[in-house]
Amino acid sequence: MSADNELFRKEANDCALQARESVTGTTLDKNSHKEDVTDASVQLLSFFSGNASCLKSKGWYIKE
Repeated sequence: MSADNELFRKEANDCALQARESVTGTTLDKNSHKEDVTDASVQLLSFFSGNASCLKSKGWYIKE
């Protein structure tokens, strides 16, 4: 399911509302500092780990 799908956005919003960790937005590009990339990666993994049951119930997973 792609991010421009209305159902995906609604379900993602539902999971985000259930999230207990505070996830901030980060924009990364080729000029980003290593610390920024590390921080963004930790936040992303924390979100997926902390909300595994919600994400699993939707049938989502991290695609490499």
